[in-house]
Amino acid sequence: MSVHAGHLARTARLTMLLTAAAAAPALALSPAAALPADAVNLTPTAAQANPSAGVAVIYRIPGQSYYRVHNALLLEEKSGVGVKIAHVASWNYQANGDNPPVQQFWVCFHPGSAACPTPKRTNWVLNSYHKYANQKCPTRNGVTYCPGPFIAYKSSTRPHNGAFACWRPAGSTSPCTKTWPGDNKIYRSTGTLTVDHYVNPTPPQHAPTVNRGSYATNPGDFKFRVQTVGGNTTRVSAQRICYLLKTCPKQ
Repeated sequence: MSVHAGHLARTARLTMLLTAAAAAPALALSPAAALPADAVNLTPTAAQANPSAGVAVIYRIPGQSYYRVHNALLLEEKSGVGVKIAHVASWNYQANGDNPPVQQFWVCFHPGSAACPTPKRTNWVLNSYHKYANQKCPTRNGVTYCPGPFIAYKSSTRPHNGAFACWRPAGSTSPCTKTWPGDNKIYRSTGTLTVDHYVNPTPPQHAPTVNRGSYATNPGDFKFRVQTVGGNTTRVSAQRICYLLKTCPKQ
């Protein structure tokens, strides 16, 4: 084949490929492409299988002057609609033992709309939400505490929700371990539990006295912080929420 003939053949093949590409249907963009960097779509199965899928939901109750933050396990999200979360709201040792009940519900930007799935909190108007996995690991006293499994924990009358960061049994002289000790291993135990969660470090002066750190006049006041509970004389309990839901990934 002459050089000129070879050139004509290559040109013909290129023309055919371009024509076929133009005729092919355009690929639709993934829904995640339209979301901000801090909000990537997860399927319910993938979210529930991730024991560290913590999320801070910032919302407002109509008629109230404060924003609130609620830490929970992320179950599902829908772009422009809201998020489905799971948390432990009550923990009665006598009734529940080491398995407190888990609540699941949606928090939506427009809770009154038909687009907001059920079950839902109809009086929580979603402002924004922040995934733990997207945040910089908080540091305190020169030590960095990255979020581990999302847990419910209790050291007094009411439970809280956050991500496990560290555990040191009472009397231990070693640094606290950043490896989750295992389900049912922290139940009414004396020791120091360290957790990561969203809180307002400087709550408004006139905020309610209970859970003051969950109130703010500006949604940007909530920060990812480290907290310790328990101690050498205080008993503390903790459970992974995925364990309570039976959705933890198999080891």
